[in-house]
Amino acid sequence: MTTVIEQLWGKTRWAGRGVLRQQRMICAHLEQLELEYRSLCSNGYREQNGDLVTALRAEHADWPRWEVNRRFEQVVMAGAPDEVIAQRLPLYKRRLQSLRGQERTESNAEAGSADNGRGQALGILAEIDRLRRVRSEFERMRRNLLGCLFGAGALFGSCFLTVVYTREASWPPVIHVLVAGFIGGYFSVLLKLGALRFCAEYDESQEQAELFWTILCNLLLSIVEGMVGALILLAVFMSGLLKGSVFPEFPDPYIHGMELSQLLWIVPEKSGEVSKLIVWAVIAGFSERLIPDVLTQLTQQARAAESARGKRDGRSVHRADALSAP
Repeated sequence: MTTVIEQLWGKTRWAGRGVLRQQRMICAHLEQLELEYRSLCSNGYREQNGDLVTALRAEHADWPRWEVNRRFEQVVMAGAPDEVIAQRLPLYKRRLQSLRGQERTESNAEAGSADNGRGQALGILAEIDRLRRVRSEFERMRRNLLGCLFGAGALFGSCFLTVVYTREASWPPVIHVLVAGFIGGYFSVLLKLGALRFCAEYDESQEQAELFWTILCNLLLSIVEGMVGALILLAVFMSGLLKGSVFPEFPDPYIHGMELSQLLWIVPEKSGEVSKLIVWAVIAGFSERLIPDVLTQLTQQARAAESARGKRDGRSVHRADALSAP
């Protein structure tokens, strides 16, 4: 085992101490399994499964992995005495419970209660091995998606900065608002993906693939929604529908004969107001409910004003009818 660790050091020196520590844990666990295999399994069982155990040992010597240890553990439990199986079965059930959840584990245990303890133990070990494989695939896909998002964000940022610093003419303020909305939506997407964890409902490879395609589409849609939301918020600020000390104030230029495209160049007069505009554009991209809530509030205010106007008009007509009556 020391030779394996020394060979392992030459292979994983680049990966750091964390990987080497994990590999040492794997080697120590396999040593324990080897001890159980020699002490618990009979000579006839060991002769019958000698080729399989030799293949597992060779695979472990080439590159230690938890997958090899789990397969070795199944071999050990298949030849262990009934007393050991009865002792290990509750432990395996708790392992499965931590991976799948209590309700699904209990249902599986009830379904296999008619089988013997050895069959239950081997079945639970096989299910634990499958779930851990699926979970590692889930984490791999999540890391790949995070890497793609980091790469896309870095590419977009570098392209934008390159264009901004090499372009002689200035950009219209709406472009900066759209970029701020993109940044807010991008940050929100990174937080969502970082909080994504393995769920027992997605324990099939096909379901995981569909899940990640759905997640990717939702993430891209969130970024687009952030940019559109920042643009809508800019229009709301320019219209003066939202006013206050925390909102940017736009000047009210003379627009007679002004083309619509010229409105895109209107900016707040003070630098502090411009900063407020950028901050609110980032918030609009980050918060998915900000723009819908603002539009809902404006719609309610418009309906309330229309209702009040209708009541005033009704009272005016009623008063006019009363005055014209003989």
